[in-house]
Amino acid sequence: MNFIDVPREVELAVADLSDPAVDDVHGISERALGRGGVVPIPGTPLSVRVLAFQRNAQLGRPAPGTPDAGVTQGAGVGLAFVPLAPETSDERVDLSVAVVEVLDGGRPLGRWLASNAIEAPQQFMAGGKPWSLALRDRRIYLPYTLTLEEFRHDIYPGTDIPKNFSSLVRLQNPGRGEDRNVLIYMNQPLRYDGKAFYQASFGKGDTLSILQVVQNPGWLIPYISTVLVTLGLLVHFAISLRRGLRRAGKAHAAAAPQPQEAA
Repeated sequence: MNFIDVPREVELAVADLSDPAVDDVHGISERALGRGGVVPIPGTPLSVRVLAFQRNAQLGRPAPGTPDAGVTQGAGVGLAFVPLAPETSDERVDLSVAVVEVLDGGRPLGRWLASNAIEAPQQFMAGGKPWSLALRDRRIYLPYTLTLEEFRHDIYPGTDIPKNFSSLVRLQNPGRGEDRNVLIYMNQPLRYDGKAFYQASFGKGDTLSILQVVQNPGWLIPYISTVLVTLGLLVHFAISLRRGLRRAGKAHAAAAPQPQEAA
């Protein structure tokens, strides 16, 4: 993998599939979807007109006597959605829906319904090229890749109690000339490029490893605070020491015997 999924944000991914080796993906952010209007796709003749966007909705067939979402292309034809309040529980995710019209040089190609409930990207042709669109978790692309070499799920002998989870990953960063293996296990993350990769979960018969990625831009703040507090204590100690020495000097001078004047 060379990207991180952000599960609490979505984006509309429009991809040029003409190159069999790599997809040219353009992401339209959730904020842009919420604003609506026409969003151009840089470097292409395509643009997307956002007709509707809901952060959370119930998707399905329309009730009798009610219209559908007006979709003309793709998997969403004949479907409708009912807006819902965003989820607040960590155990549940929002079912997001976007109704968009794809424009090729200003010419409409049709209307699609995109949702993170529709797993497969929906494909269409434009300018003689195959394209796809999908509403998915926002992705942050990385200049390096992590490849799972081996996942281990150790348990205590004679029980089903987990003892340890670990992932042996291969880190490849061509920009830095790095190609090495790293072992990630419980309470021992991979810290790299300002991010920490923790072992979070697994699946598919122990062939899938799920890593939680944490990026803390303020990680230096506790260290800076510690240095400032230490300097403040040293300054306070120096000021108190100076005052104490000054008082001691005055007391010593007052206690010293005064010279007698000659008669």
